[in-house]
Amino acid sequence: MRWSLNGVSCTAFGVNSLIQNGDTERQSAQATYPNQLGNTAIATFYDFKTRGTFTYIPSNVVSANGQLATSGLQPAVGIGITVTDSIDSSNFIAATNWKVESVSERRTATGASEIVVTAISWDAIS
Repeated sequence: MRWSLNGVSCTAFGVNSLIQNGDTERQSAQATYPNQLGNTAIATFYDFKTRGTFTYIPSNVVSANGQLATSGLQPAVGIGITVTDSIDSSNFIAATNWKVESVSERRTATGASEIVVTAISWDAIS
């Protein structure tokens, strides 16, 4: 069992936070043009981007009642974040131009609280 993605970090998630998952998907918009038979004859792809979802356990900040305080450990929607990977910087996770699209929190009675961040990194925006 791994407690985190070794080498992957983001200071916006808290200094001691453990990134559990980092899923990325390459995407683009497309325009298609049919021929006289109605079949696609030309396809143009543009607006290339990577969408990422990062799940992490927040660092150990405890509130007065002994519960994990996570409110200060969630990046704001719309801000830019940098995710680094000290082991493999050639993957899609490592980028300096991620823009936070959404943030959610998962809590359970049997496990650690997790923060889930969805972010987009456009190829044309640095």
